Amino acid sequence: MSVTVYSRENCVQCKQTYMFLDKFGIDYSRIDIDQDKNAAAVIDKYDFQSAPVVIVENSDGDNTVSDAWCGFRIDKIKELQKASVNA
Repeated sequence: MSVTVYSRENCVQCKQTYMFLDKFGIDYSRIDIDQDKNAAAVIDKYDFQSAPVVIVENSDGDNTVSDAWCGFRIDKIKELQKASVNA
C-alpha cells in the first residue's frame, strides 16, 4: 500500500492528517500542492476541492487507486491502520 498526501503548508486539516498517520505508524509521502505543478492535475482528476487529498494505491504491482478522500478523515486513517496491520 502506498499513501500520498497532497497538502498545503499552513493547512490545519493537513497537519491533523500527518499527526494521525504518524501516530498509527502509516508510511506516506507528502506533496505540496503549491510547490508541485503536477499536483493540481492529480487532485482535479478526483474532483476534490480542499486539502489534504489522500490517495491510497495498491502495492500489488499495478498501483491502482484503492481509496481517495479529501479533508481530515480519522475514520479513513483508522481503516489504513487496520489494513497495514493485517498486511
